[in-house]
Amino acid sequence: MNADKNVTAELRAKVTLNVGVSGAPGSVTVATYGTCTTADGSAATCPFSIDTGDTVTLTAKPKSPAIFAGWSGCPDAQGNVGTLKVNASTNVSAAFDFND
Repeated sequence: MNADKNVTAELRAKVTLNVGVSGAPGSVTVATYGTCTTADGSAATCPFSIDTGDTVTLTAKPKSPAIFAGWSGCPDAQGNVGTLKVNASTNVSAAFDFND
């Protein structure tokens, strides 16, 4: 019990992922980190502290009667779900619109 022990720790720097929501009421959930919401359609930006190199899953969810209109800054997206590898401070946003 008194013998020397070797311990290894991996320390990764944190970077900021700024998530924007705009156009109409909706939200973006950043899996395991939280949710950014606008209830009235006014623009909102939420900063999340992410470990450098993490890949996050983003899910956009419109609030009825709004519809999801698209992503900006999330090149690997299919519909309202996208993934993003965060190697540096990054901005991503989801646009919502009203279904006319």
